[in-house]
Amino acid sequence: MSETTRLSTKGQVVLPKSLRARRRWVRGTEFVLREYDEGILLTPKKSGRGGNWESLIGCVSYHGPRKTIAQMDRAVEAAAKRAERARLK
Repeated sequence: MSETTRLSTKGQVVLPKSLRARRRWVRGTEFVLREYDEGILLTPKKSGRGGNWESLIGCVSYHGPRKTIAQMDRAVEAAAKRAERARLK
């Protein structure tokens, strides 16, 4: 899809409302601009949240004994089986 906009006298570019709505870009969304020979690429800046597993460590509190990977695997498998049984009822 292609849309047209123009540069204002203040150097601002207005992104069409239909584009902002499709992309769920709201006021205050930050963007990264990358310049290429053909033009520029505008992409929303990634938030500081998420992005990789390391950034998730400690985001959910757990009080109790540490669990091994094997224990966590068994718990996930058991929960998946319960969910499947509930779905089949």
